[in-house]
Amino acid sequence: MLLWIEKTAGRLPFTCVLGPVLLFYWLSDARLRRVSLDWLSSVNRYQPFLEKKPGWIEGLRHLARFADTILDKFLASTGRLQSDALSVENDASFRHDPSDRGAVVLTSHVGCQELLSAVSGQFTRHEIVVLQHTAHAKNFHTLLNKAGIHRSAIHWIEVSTITPATAMDLAERVEAGAYIIIAGDRVPVGSQKGRTTVTLMGRPAYLPTGGALLALLLHCPLRMMTTTRNPPGKGLPRYRVRFESIDESPSADRKERAQWLQKAMQTYASALEKELLRSPYDWFNFFDFWADTDPTAHRADQSVNQ
Repeated sequence: MLLWIEKTAGRLPFTCVLGPVLLFYWLSDARLRRVSLDWLSSVNRYQPFLEKKPGWIEGLRHLARFADTILDKFLASTGRLQSDALSVENDASFRHDPSDRGAVVLTSHVGCQELLSAVSGQFTRHEIVVLQHTAHAKNFHTLLNKAGIHRSAIHWIEVSTITPATAMDLAERVEAGAYIIIAGDRVPVGSQKGRTTVTLMGRPAYLPTGGALLALLLHCPLRMMTTTRNPPGKGLPRYRVRFESIDESPSADRKERAQWLQKAMQTYASALEKELLRSPYDWFNFFDFWADTDPTAHRADQSVNQ
């Protein structure tokens, strides 16, 4: 219904109707309030961007940014949000890649990654392969299908774990020049393995090592990308995409593997932190993210971010 309102009446009426819905969720979900304010407070302690401690107004603004970005995801998937809505920075390594050189690219649940995915064909001839956790992929794809949206330009692979067969398939794709896209900021629920501890906003956090390990095993570059909102009213595109190189030639023996993975993910975390300090409301991990969070606390359903 909300999508229909936006399509027929525009973004402003959509926002007006959405307001009471967001307020309802904010008032009825104590866990949502807690994790949102925890994030905003963590950023504000690390590098103040507010004159006071974050409260309900800032939390509602955080939730509103999330909802507004969800709309942008759908608009990007339908082609109504185009490449002129984003600026691209630091992409030299991709522009210089030969056609048969692939890479693993770590993304995050920050901003609107779908916009770059939707217009990727305008920037590269390389195959784009996106790995998504099965449960999350099904949820978002179901919403897209209900809206009559079909994602045909990109190969989407739903995985809960990377099996030997999946690894072989990905190896062949990378050797043919494919870019493998995988989230680097979220450890699958219930998974105690395949993670490492990094520092983000001055606090310890767990990050998955699956994407970095994949690059190491496939002997291909490990890179990352973020998509954050540009400040309004400055004549800039709506979103800013920035790429970073983590390791162009991954190499580590078994004894060095854990150390290399930790270093790679800390590099990722530090670059992600830099972007989030510019735009803290673009963080969409609405669960107990921090490693120092009470382990008995109830973890929010991660699928909300999809």
